[in-house]
Amino acid sequence: MHQVASITVVMHQVASVAVVMHQVASVAVVKHQVASITVVMHQVASVAVVMHQVASVTVVMHQVASITVVKHQLLHQPASTRSASTNWKEESKSHLEKQSMLYSNRRVFTTRQL
Repeated sequence: MHQVASITVVMHQVASVAVVMHQVASVAVVKHQVASITVVMHQVASVAVVMHQVASVTVVMHQVASITVVKHQLLHQPASTRSASTNWKEESKSHLEKQSMLYSNRRVFTTRQL
């Protein structure tokens, strides 16, 4: 009887070891899932960076378009008013400064914020 009890205790200990190994494996799975979430967060941050770059290109294109409009207006301005008009420089400069301020006030997302 004592030997049967000893065998039962040993089998119980083996089962306990198997449970512990299963728990260790579960921890490894959770660590892998956390790493996967970190990768996804990094990808979201990368998308935010690309969107910011697209917005930057859009701002630059708008500024180029504004300069083109001013040049077009200057080229098609009658000669008699061309020398008298001095406000166009201030107006175009003011417009570009406003665009630059709007751009500089845009929020940039970092990885930590996401």
